[in-house]
Amino acid sequence: PGHREPILVVRFSPNGRHLATGSGDATVRLWDLDTNTPRVTLNGHVGCIYALEWSPRGNMLASGGADGTVRLWRWTGEEDEKTVEMMSKGGKPLRGHKQDVVALAWEPAHKNVGKCERLASASRDGTVRVWNVESGNFVSLSGHTGKIRCLRWGGEGFIYSGSQDRTIRIWDGSNGQFVRELKGTDIGSIIWP
Repeated sequence: PGHREPILVVRFSPNGRHLATGSGDATVRLWDLDTNTPRVTLNGHVGCIYALEWSPRGNMLASGGADGTVRLWRWTGEEDEKTVEMMSKGGKPLRGHKQDVVALAWEPAHKNVGKCERLASASRDGTVRVWNVESGNFVSLSGHTGKIRCLRWGGEGFIYSGSQDRTIRIWDGSNGQFVRELKGTDIGSIIWP
């Protein structure tokens, strides 16, 4: 059996072998693509799951949702639920947003050689948080006047956030400093090669 409510977000792992889905039923599921059945169900969020993102190496999955939290799951790639564990801050979620978390983006692997510890989250509260997933500490990036709808961490180290305020704000991922703003129409997504 699959999700009990609509699926709101889908993400393939970097190697393309695993699929994660987030749903209105407050669960994340990892799917067996050979049998088309859910292999693992991850519980912990309260409310809809709006955002999922695999780490660049594919061993961690971040989830964000209506409860305003980010949850981190470490996965060994084995075939049962015992191989998935909540991680960071003693297994507690990352808290800091005041509204739904709607987008996630990991720092590119080549910018964080040997580790995968920085993750950006965007919320309808109009802020971006750049987390150290090991310590739970974050830097808050603010400046949008509307709800954020999308987020990308580009290969050159800049973080891009798109908002209903009709702007894309560009931030320096190394220090969180605002770089510049692109003005346009309502932003629904940012695609980065």
